[in-house]
Amino acid sequence: MSKVKILFFAADPLSVPPDGRASRLLLDEDIRQIREKVRASEHRDAFEFDYRLAARPDDLLQALNEVRPDVVHFSGHGWSEGLILMNSGGRQPHRVHREALTTLFRSFPGNIRLVVLNACGSEAQARAIADVVGCAIGMRGEISDEAAITFGSSFYRAIGFGASIHAAVDQARSAVALSHFDERGCPQLSARRGVDPARIVLVSPTSKPPRTSGWAKRAVVALAVTGAAVAGAVYLASKWSPESSPITRTASERSRESSVPAAPSFADSPSTQTAPSSAAPSPVRDTAYQPPPLDDSGNTVRNGGFQDRFAEWTRTVDGARGKGTNEIVSFADARSGYALHLTYEGKGSLLFAQKVPVSGPDYVFRGTFRASSHEGPMIGFSGTGIATVMLQYLDKDGRVLGITGLYSYVQNPLANTPLVGVPRRGNGGNDVHYIDVEKDHLYKDYELDIRREIEENLLGVVAGQVRTVAIVLYCGATDDGAGAELWATDLSLRPRR
Repeated sequence: MSKVKILFFAADPLSVPPDGRASRLLLDEDIRQIREKVRASEHRDAFEFDYRLAARPDDLLQALNEVRPDVVHFSGHGWSEGLILMNSGGRQPHRVHREALTTLFRSFPGNIRLVVLNACGSEAQARAIADVVGCAIGMRGEISDEAAITFGSSFYRAIGFGASIHAAVDQARSAVALSHFDERGCPQLSARRGVDPARIVLVSPTSKPPRTSGWAKRAVVALAVTGAAVAGAVYLASKWSPESSPITRTASERSRESSVPAAPSFADSPSTQTAPSSAAPSPVRDTAYQPPPLDDSGNTVRNGGFQDRFAEWTRTVDGARGKGTNEIVSFADARSGYALHLTYEGKGSLLFAQKVPVSGPDYVFRGTFRASSHEGPMIGFSGTGIATVMLQYLDKDGRVLGITGLYSYVQNPLANTPLVGVPRRGNGGNDVHYIDVEKDHLYKDYELDIRREIEENLLGVVAGQVRTVAIVLYCGATDDGAGAELWATDLSLRPRR
């Protein structure tokens, strides 16, 4: 079965587009939802995805030549006469008229079977493009971010289960109606005269595996269960030892299970500088989209855009009773195209860190991140999740002089007192500055002047003594049922001008 090639374009210019709508779209979430739904479909291996994020006009021609896709998908902003891409500099919007789009697809005859325009006001463009490629989907009027994500992910899920284009659109519109009823009429399917979308099935396996009789199935299952039990027993016998039992945790390990995660220490010891082991869950990296290497000249943070997996970052896991995940994901709002995605549920934490030598405090920290956290089932009593991007300032001997923490945490409804469960963030003194981070808000190119931060907000810290800045990405929770999530990327530390 040949694979269906889907070429995904996304663009979200920083300035406000002509219709006045706020320009920050959840394009990374759009991609994640589509991939998630496809992975859960029957024919998930029948797809091949390629991505072009922050798409510019020339990216369209380059990618169409490279990929030769069956389906072209655009997510972003539209206007009454076309779509909005990034300009050649990547900072401002560039309008692409529908006549230009029609001419573009006419120059690639034969291989493109469907175009999806998941953008506001794109119905007219879709009708014009359908006359060229056969089928196209556009949006009638405005569609919200959430409804657009629901439509796109539901559409590709249906395709992954072998539905025709027409049936997949019907399913996706039903999904929109269930969750965003007023927007159910936005997605519109257009087809060229003589083309029937109900008869176009993108995923159609040529053959199915032979059926197995009932007794044979039972015999295979019995053998598999027996083999798994024997293998599991051998593995546990070879791996278990009294020292590895959680009952025999050391005092230092138990001390890390306090209800409030303390600011991490960065003494060079194995307990705090543990590199990812081979037994750790393998992070998932999107290999389809390969953005060009960042021009990171002058940036002292190594691999701040996470283009090289976890290179130069150390990891510490405190899995008291919880479970965390770490993966490299596509991130549409990143200059690098990628972000480190951390999640944690239950008591414990997951921490990534990097120590950066500096000549003093005259540096500017920048980063793009989004964070969220939630409480356990009993409001105010059952713990909270905490996600933070933290900076620690160390002297020449490695002693922590002060800390800045960009915190996402749950506000305690009763004045943040320990009488109702746990404090809602770490306890700090005058040498610690907490900056609250709004839940699920994208902080793009957030900037912090190190000298100004120390002199204005950290009492008693001598800025001139700073010789190392530790960048800490923390995601954890103080009790069962609570959790947190963090995306971080494009981290940089550059000298002040």
